[in-house]
Amino acid sequence: MNTQLHKFIDVCKLLVIFITLTLLFYGMIIWVVEKIEPHHRYNQPKGKAVKVFQMDSLPTLNSAKDYRDRLLFFYWYGE
Repeated sequence: MNTQLHKFIDVCKLLVIFITLTLLFYGMIIWVVEKIEPHHRYNQPKGKAVKVFQMDSLPTLNSAKDYRDRLLFFYWYGE
């Protein structure tokens, strides 16, 4: 009975150490990502840089013929 209790305590210690190290490692990864990733991704560029992407309304596929034509185009040209 005493050896089973010691085994159980050892498993619990191992589990606590594993969970603690996992959370610590996860926290370190989150910290590194926050330091690397720019905070203001969509601000106006500084200096001589310019934004060149402008979102326009994309054409929509309204009918089955449009879907068929697009699928045939995909198979023909491999896009």
